[in-house]
Amino acid sequence: DLYIEAENAKQQIARGEIPELKLDAEKILTAAATEPDKVASLEYKAFAGSYIESVKMLKNASPDQVAEHYKIMATACMNCHQAICPGPTKRIRKLL
Repeated sequence: DLYIEAENAKQQIARGEIPELKLDAEKILTAAATEPDKVASLEYKAFAGSYIESVKMLKNASPDQVAEHYKIMATACMNCHQAICPGPTKRIRKLL
């Protein structure tokens, strides 16, 4: 769901629109994980906090800041996945 929402946001930005982010980013702290030990770590919680903050920044960005804040959000995804769970990194690169 996070990927789909990010892809939709990317397309909206490409059309010059302000993206509509509907998912609650904070749910990444409580969602059922495929590897619970990884998401219980302090490292994951730090990356999750960075991602959540980047989503808030994107939601509150002015029109001239939207593209930059989108890149920050997608980079936050990549940073976490490179460190914790590298499987989706190829797909996340498509968001950048």
